Amino acid sequence: MVLPEAAARPQRDRIVAAACETAPVLAEAWASFAEPQADLRALIPRVACPTLFAWASRDRIIPWSRSKAAAETFRDFRVEFFQAGHAAFLEAPDRFAAAFRAFAS
Repeated sequence: MVLPEAAARPQRDRIVAAACETAPVLAEAWASFAEPQADLRALIPRVACPTLFAWASRDRIIPWSRSKAAAETFRDFRVEFFQAGHAAFLEAPDRFAAAFRAFAS
């Protein structure tokens, strides 16, 4: 569900194999998102460099609609959408690399 594309299969397999070991870390990470200090939006005005958002268009965890307003507060940003479930760099690695190279050049 999270990493549905075929290119992400090796990472999915690693996640499943390490589930017992990583579950406590992931639970702690998810819980930390609710902490007030996890909200970094106030720091956005301090970001002076161009920013690339590589967004998975089928992300059920963090959809673009929930993040668009925050992204639009960056001075210089670009959004690339990828046919992916959550992690564009894992699910569409070639297209992600090309988009990143174009952005960084």
